[in-house]
Amino acid sequence: MKKELSKEEIIEQYIKSGEIMTKERLEGKYRRYNREVNKNIKLTEYLSHHLETAKEMFPILLEEKNEYTRYLASINCFQLGIYIEKAEKNLKEISKKSKESITRFDAEMALRRWKNRDRNYIIYHTEEQ
Repeated sequence: MKKELSKEEIIEQYIKSGEIMTKERLEGKYRRYNREVNKNIKLTEYLSHHLETAKEMFPILLEEKNEYTRYLASINCFQLGIYIEKAEKNLKEISKKSKESITRFDAEMALRRWKNRDRNYIIYHTEEQ
């Protein structure tokens, strides 16, 4: 990402991506889902170089009503090494209470891998990490 993004722009993109990914994944439209994954990879990479912005915005995203947005935010917090306890709490809640079985499974697997300290598991892993 070449241009500077505001905290508000990043939050808006995360929420939009979470909503799109939820819808497209449940409908089996993986091409658009994968485009959103790529956007999330770029946002996470951007935030790894703008950690202060990340620290300001993730508390908001970790409380977002869309559970897939919270799932993405939790995984990205693991990647960035911030708000780990809150991310774990979110994933535990999602893994137990999500209405979507695939989302419950994703959250459960993310937690399991995190607890095993398998830091390379994350879908959004980039070679630079």
